[in-house]
Amino acid sequence: MLTPSSRYRCPGRNACASTWRLQDCRRNRVDLLMGLRGMDPGVFGRASLVPLSGRQLRVVGLEDFIAMKAFASGPQDIIDARAAIAANRASIDLELLRELARRFGRGAAHTVEILLAESK
Repeated sequence: MLTPSSRYRCPGRNACASTWRLQDCRRNRVDLLMGLRGMDPGVFGRASLVPLSGRQLRVVGLEDFIAMKAFASGPQDIIDARAAIAANRASIDLELLRELARRFGRGAAHTVEILLAESK
């Protein structure tokens, strides 16, 4: 069963209204973001439904995930973005990724360019 393990506000930049961190009995964790500024309106159309603890959870697409991680830009976020790029480099829509990162601002766009350059 999933239960909220914590609720917190995003640090710095007033990036989002709040986040719920959910964890199951196996310590798998999901962060639910609400009110993230700069998110592309098409994010939900690119999302996939995945089963989680007997429920369907809508998960953002790869390019949205990488762009959001670049925007957050914490140490774990950068590790997550690098891993996503490394595992899926050939299937990333680079034009879409760059467009999504630009929506979050110059910092996110710059971080995406660095991550892509590192992955070559």
